[in-house]
Amino acid sequence: MHEYKFPVMSAASIEEFKQKVLASTDLQSQFNNAGSVDEFIEIAVRIGTENGYSFTSEDVRLLLDS
Repeated sequence: MHEYKFPVMSAASIEEFKQKVLASTDLQSQFNNAGSVDEFIEIAVRIGTENGYSFTSEDVRLLLDS
């Protein structure tokens, strides 16, 4: 079985975004309405993109599963 690994750029981007969210109650509040893991992931990708980050829903899912 082949294990998926983050592309280096995506891993750095998602980690930077995670730190930004952890430091911002405004960003954290945008996740409050997520009713499922899939909704949480969609919100993360949307907010990340809006804030200049580049990662995919699969990248977020891998982070959540780690």
